[in-house]
Amino acid sequence: MEKELAERVKLFSQTFSALSHSVQKLAREQEELHLRFGELAAVLERSHLAHRKSLAEEEALSLFLDNILETVQTGIVAVDPVGVITLFNKEAERISGLTASEVLGQKYEKFFPVPLSVLETLAVGKPITGREKHLMNTEGKKIPLGVSTALLYDREGNLSGALEVMTDLSAYKTLETELEQSKTMAALGEMAALVAHEVRNPLAGISGFAGLLKRELKDPNLVTMVEKILQGAADLERLVSSLLSYTNRLELNQEPLPLKELVELTTRDLQGNLERNLEQKDLIVRGDGQYLKMALRNLVENAFQACGNRGNVKITLTAGLLGKTARLSVSDNGPGISPEIQKKIFTPFYTTREEGTGLGLAIVKKIVEAHRGRVWVESLPQNGATFYIELPLWR
Repeated sequence: MEKELAERVKLFSQTFSALSHSVQKLAREQEELHLRFGELAAVLERSHLAHRKSLAEEEALSLFLDNILETVQTGIVAVDPVGVITLFNKEAERISGLTASEVLGQKYEKFFPVPLSVLETLAVGKPITGREKHLMNTEGKKIPLGVSTALLYDREGNLSGALEVMTDLSAYKTLETELEQSKTMAALGEMAALVAHEVRNPLAGISGFAGLLKRELKDPNLVTMVEKILQGAADLERLVSSLLSYTNRLELNQEPLPLKELVELTTRDLQGNLERNLEQKDLIVRGDGQYLKMALRNLVENAFQACGNRGNVKITLTAGLLGKTARLSVSDNGPGISPEIQKKIFTPFYTTREEGTGLGLAIVKKIVEAHRGRVWVESLPQNGATFYIELPLWR
């Protein structure tokens, strides 16, 4: 009995020892598993943080690129391989007059000409560099553009579309035209100075001798002929003076000028039915009084010539719409000016009168623009004409 009990105690002890060993081993494995789980969790956390950082960086980069596309002063249009518009930035909207919502998802050729475009690039598989073309915007204005294109590829190297970059050349073309005009004016000025020198001296002699001859002649027919000589000489002198006035550079002696006083001084000696509406007394501009009087007198004399001896001419002085400018208008009740003539009326040497030089209104325009102002005409045939001069107020 004791032997059997001893055997059972020994077996229990061995079983307990084995169980204890298993428990300890399980505890060690559990601890090791916990450590590995912690390491895995840390790796997963680092991976998650890295992924979030990568997404944030990609989002920031995407936002940065979007900001560049929307603020760059260059029109950018992208299409897919079949010519459907996928990108249309703000400058492209401004140039074309179209909105992105109107064109995205639409065929390129629905809105724009094919030559020198992304469609041509897709067709021939070659980019376009530094070419020029014109685009008619939604307002019917012809916009000169500098154009370059490029093919687009995805990460696998497959063709994904094409990109067109267009630059509005309007300002550049305007400067180019002004430069050419400046060169022309310089050459014309040299010619005018030469003409004045070569013509004025003999012209003075002709006028002087013709005047003496007129006093000596008794025959009315001969007197009439001499008067025509004198009139022709006077007309030629006026042409030379006008040519010099137009071609010479304006040297402005600017000072504050009350426009009401300027109008009164300019028109007080003029003959004819002239009405002055000068209720705005405090409009002061900065300018050269002599030149501005010349411009105003020219407009008033033109108005009287347009409506004849029995016509009515009215000068009105008002403030501009935003209160930053002064506006002078000279109106007549003459036959009016057709739209075709209005387009050319300020062009040098353009005239509708046989005795005109075609320089009067061109000189007016030059004087007004030298004062940072603008001049224009409004008229309907048979309803008279109104010429406007608008000048910035003196502050």
